[in-house]
Amino acid sequence: MNDTNNEKKEFFESCVYFPRLNSDRIQTIDFLNASKSVVQFVELLGKGFLPVRHDMNGNIDKLMKIYETNEQKFAFLDQIVSEEKQTLSESDFHLGTDALIWLTRALDYNLIFLSLFVSDFEEEKRSEDLSDYFAKAYDQTLKKYHNWFVQQIVSLCLLSAPNRSSLLKCLTSEKPTIDEKITFAAINEYLISSITCNLLKTMILCVGPTGSGKTLLLKRLQDIDFQINNYLDIPSTVSTVGTNIVFIKTKTKTLSIEEVGGSMAEIWSQYYGDCQAIIYVIDSTNLSTIGDSCVSLFQMMSDTNVKNIKPVLIVLNKTDINCSASKEEIRYLLMIDHLIDSLPDQKVDVFDVSCVTGKVVYKPNPNSIFMRSYGGYLFLGLCGAAVVCHQLRVKYLPPGHRFLAGVSRLGYKLHFTPVKD
Repeated sequence: MNDTNNEKKEFFESCVYFPRLNSDRIQTIDFLNASKSVVQFVELLGKGFLPVRHDMNGNIDKLMKIYETNEQKFAFLDQIVSEEKQTLSESDFHLGTDALIWLTRALDYNLIFLSLFVSDFEEEKRSEDLSDYFAKAYDQTLKKYHNWFVQQIVSLCLLSAPNRSSLLKCLTSEKPTIDEKITFAAINEYLISSITCNLLKTMILCVGPTGSGKTLLLKRLQDIDFQINNYLDIPSTVSTVGTNIVFIKTKTKTLSIEEVGGSMAEIWSQYYGDCQAIIYVIDSTNLSTIGDSCVSLFQMMSDTNVKNIKPVLIVLNKTDINCSASKEEIRYLLMIDHLIDSLPDQKVDVFDVSCVTGKVVYKPNPNSIFMRSYGGYLFLGLCGAAVVCHQLRVKYLPPGHRFLAGVSRLGYKLHFTPVKD
């Protein structure tokens, strides 16, 4: 009888995870050790990725040398940046800061590729050619920081990217049989650890009852322009068992949205502490689940990690489907207005959404501090509502004005723009 304990672990089962935030700070040594695991992953991609590996190793070495000069003083990454800011002028070269920026960009590249790789599996595409995913990850992360010459070199390197079969063989230690569910579950867990560590990302939690349309909502946010001419064109989705992560790139942030399946409602609360905002999706046409949806919503809003702390966006989905109850009746059954009135300090808003048509009806809640006026603008915090508002290009038409969702360095803006009759 074979001793299964002697079997080699798969790559993402044995790699070093990124550390959790410690009072919104990242421990230097743990971060660098986790980054070394990413370098090991890059090694699996072949000789074509040697420049990426060399660059990452160089930046890790620079940060490690700074850390070793005074381990207590530079115990956290932000201390390296702060020290250089205080002791060096703007014209000086900030070695540690520069190394951290480029290392983070390379980590972003690998993170985006892995998320696309996982999505390919979850959508049952199982594409053998992964070159498009490598290229897409590069376009979203490193490309804008490279000059034309470097971009051409990278394009040549990507030609040698491994195919799906080769990569899976490397990730599974060349086991004779591969259980892809185990492999991709391990990658997904690794992605979650990466998100909770990376300060350059904003993590948003997406929850809601089974069948409420969370997965299709995330697909719509990822690709807002996909056209659905009839219901046969709707992308196939399977009820999420476990978690599903998507990434949305904006001008200033990489937003990660983690969907947790409705079947895991009993442990949703375990995810509240690590997110910056929450999207709660409800099937507004399924009257048989309205009661359960209402109970789950009130339980979530009363959680100590959510109440008066986390911005919450309630999405009433499937508005394209005719329902025996009106929108006002649905809101009444869900007790949404009562919920908002009972939590005056809670950042909460409601969208009526059709993920099929991309149509959004948004009625701002005047009593919510979720919306705050500053000199002609209404700023939305970097949270679920802002994401949907920007991605779905929501338009609200009060008399004589319209709101247009946009993005700036300060966050998301809703601009007052006069409408010409």
